[in-house]
Amino acid sequence: MKLSGALSARAKPSVAQVSGAQRPKAIVGPKSRPIRNAITSLHRWFGLAAAGWLFGIALTGSIITFNHEIDALLNPDLFVASSKGPVAPLLADAERRTGAGKINFLLYVHDAHGLVTMGTTRDDGQSAELFYDSGNGRFNGERTTSSYGLGNRAFMRTAYRLHHTFLGWPGARSVSGSAGACLGHHPGVGVGHCVHQPDTLVQQLSCASLCGGPQAQL
Repeated sequence: MKLSGALSARAKPSVAQVSGAQRPKAIVGPKSRPIRNAITSLHRWFGLAAAGWLFGIALTGSIITFNHEIDALLNPDLFVASSKGPVAPLLADAERRTGAGKINFLLYVHDAHGLVTMGTTRDDGQSAELFYDSGNGRFNGERTTSSYGLGNRAFMRTAYRLHHTFLGWPGARSVSGSAGACLGHHPGVGVGHCVHQPDTLVQQLSCASLCGGPQAQL
């Protein structure tokens, strides 16, 4: 009895022996660790860079959502009006200031009732925005639209430009235009975005006229 028990105990392998025999060999060996570390590092830094890029796009998009309010806050001398008045005298003054250039767009409906904004192209090819108080016919001032920066005059234009070019990515117009054509209920908006990217704030706002905005093209 004791001998058969000893033989049976020897014949049965232990649990540790069975698990050790059935355990698969490690797939990742010492030679592949540098490759895995490189891929992990690449994934980490690429993810951080992409997160910063997407945060910039989201931030500029949030800013231009309140473009009227922020622009008026930064430029209170331009966005001031007493009451609503006729536009014809303002057009005549804008034509005189523009010279041989042309008036491209006119924006009459603002939060400040009676404020009129015109997008013009001068005879030297420079674009500008003219601001008028239609109530008393006063010329509030103008700002050029060919420069970008963080100053109060160009801040909103810079934010708009950065957002709609994906922070300077050259292929942004094609991507955003295709997305607008596929997902938007106005395919013309997406197609137009691929073809032309408006530079002046008045031209940018006039694009919203396809969606029922208050802008008028002259």
